[in-house]
Amino acid sequence: LDVENRPDGLGVLNFNTGDKYEGYWSKGKKNGLGKYTYSNGDYYEGDWVNDKQDGFGKFVNANGDIYEGEFANNRAYGEGKYTNLFGDVYEGGYAEDKFHGQGRLIAGDGSVYEGHYVRGKRQGWGKYVDAVGAVYEGEWFDGKKHGTGKLDSGVGFFLDRSLAEESEDCLTLNICSNDIEASNPVMIWIHGGALISGGSSSIMYELKHLAMRGVVVVSINYRLGPLGFLRLDDVTNGLINSSGNEGLLDQRNAIKWVKENILSFGGDPNNIT
Repeated sequence: LDVENRPDGLGVLNFNTGDKYEGYWSKGKKNGLGKYTYSNGDYYEGDWVNDKQDGFGKFVNANGDIYEGEFANNRAYGEGKYTNLFGDVYEGGYAEDKFHGQGRLIAGDGSVYEGHYVRGKRQGWGKYVDAVGAVYEGEWFDGKKHGTGKLDSGVGFFLDRSLAEESEDCLTLNICSNDIEASNPVMIWIHGGALISGGSSSIMYELKHLAMRGVVVVSINYRLGPLGFLRLDDVTNGLINSSGNEGLLDQRNAIKWVKENILSFGGDPNNIT
């Protein structure tokens, strides 16, 4: 069809470039309502004005980005839902191509942001939950490197949902052996966590892979934080016999127990690392 001679219309319009338009239009499709498919796979469904610079509807491009909502200035400003090819989902109002805004962002890695931000989330206030479950609430600047608010990371530096519930009854250990009749070398693993967090039950410390290779693997627990490393002898005039090294004594006693008992689990008590 000769578009110049049909500036207004209703129907299906196919272009020799491969573009296709279905719907109602005016001013040579600068304003309209319907579906427009580009030759590269992009398509737009909805209501628009100013040659699709402003409008309301759904836009899907060939890269897999999906925009649903109301927008202006070619989607640089708007309010709605935006999903990109990485799986990030943004819901809310924004300006300057999502550089400033307020709403909810669910990232492809599972982290969630809710709040108000400027400078591409470099500054703002709200709530942020990262991929491992750490929760930040407050005001920040310079990309959350500086700020005021509340940080609740569960246990220690990050939330490890595989850890057992905190308890003073924690002096236990785990043993993994593939042959209790053997006399295999023994490896004792002492978990990290800056002496305030962690545990031998963490999913990060899988024991069976080394055990399948002929090593008896032992992971131990010890008292953490104030229970394991707070000295109270001086401040209580000796009423509480606490040296501040109880956590290290727990480790020592666990190693001693392994030395005395590991033979029953297929380990060599004279070959312990």
